[in-house]
Amino acid sequence: MSRVNVPAPTTTSLPSANYPKTWPGPWQSITDPQQIAHPVAAVNKKQYNQAEVTPFGSGYLADQIGLSADKPGAKPILRGTFILEDGTQLLRETKDVLSYLNTKSPFLEQPFPVTIEAKEFQATYRIVKEKTSSSYSSRHVGHYKAAASDDTPSSLHSIMMSLPYIIGFSPTCWQNIVDVMLEKDKGNPKIHHL
Repeated sequence: MSRVNVPAPTTTSLPSANYPKTWPGPWQSITDPQQIAHPVAAVNKKQYNQAEVTPFGSGYLADQIGLSADKPGAKPILRGTFILEDGTQLLRETKDVLSYLNTKSPFLEQPFPVTIEAKEFQATYRIVKEKTSSSYSSRHVGHYKAAASDDTPSSLHSIMMSLPYIIGFSPTCWQNIVDVMLEKDKGNPKIHHL
């Protein structure tokens, strides 16, 4: 991105950084890459934190479950045994969600396959287009497509892909993302049109 348009301050009103969609005033272009990052980050922070004010994003349930489901209430919810503390004030809809989560699912009684078979790896990468964006590893999709054409590398990749499920961990590379900002409409770099 080489330019972003943001609300420009005027003598009669200040720009509302929180609501660029409804900004009625003039716009200004920012072309300095260092300065572009600030308004884009501010808009993204607002966009990506919309759930913060929800019951699972902050407050009692967030404290009980944790952002990474690592607090004491997480396992009881998965087991269907979670009990609200006396006097906990929650909306009826939130209580309904908790009640649903506490319902035993017949699917939980069935074994869940935790391994990815070489044939599954091959079938998946045969249909993936080579121009599809790749993983955080920067390994080109063509690498996986080539590996899918032979049983030995397919087996190696399927084992590596299965390990997080078998052992129960989240690879560091799965915990980071790169969010590339693109114009929704070419030639319209307004901050809320990215």
